[in-house]
Amino acid sequence: MKEKIFCNEFLMVRINHDAMSIDNLASMINMTTETLQGKLEEYEFLDLDEINDILNALNVSSKDECRLLFFFYAEESKNAHFNLYKAIVENDIDITTVASEIGVTTGTLINKIAGRSEFRWSEVIRIKEKFFTDYTLDNLFERGVAA
Repeated sequence: MKEKIFCNEFLMVRINHDAMSIDNLASMINMTTETLQGKLEEYEFLDLDEINDILNALNVSSKDECRLLFFFYAEESKNAHFNLYKAIVENDIDITTVASEIGVTTGTLINKIAGRSEFRWSEVIRIKEKFFTDYTLDNLFERGVAA
């Protein structure tokens, strides 16, 4: 039996940042707007071809970022750092640059953003000082909120 793959808020952050309407994305991947919207908002099943089509439309090539966008289950969302990911995307910062700056692999950073592992305090401070001086720590690292 195939395992279900659910969409999540990280994907919506990326779609919104790319100023892509659901209508345009649906058209690009040959799907009706209603079907795509249902899959994105109602956590319906996405098959691998649909995932690849969406990734191509959004020009996402990093394997680790793909994992964050699509292999994240709703029950884990309370531990995720959506605001940090949103800040990275909105400021056009390469996620590998952030990982390198704090001395971890991109995969490790993805796991930390997803809430699967913890940020060390030194990593939190380094990320804020290097990339997000205008953000508050409380907002940037708040869990389970996409504001």
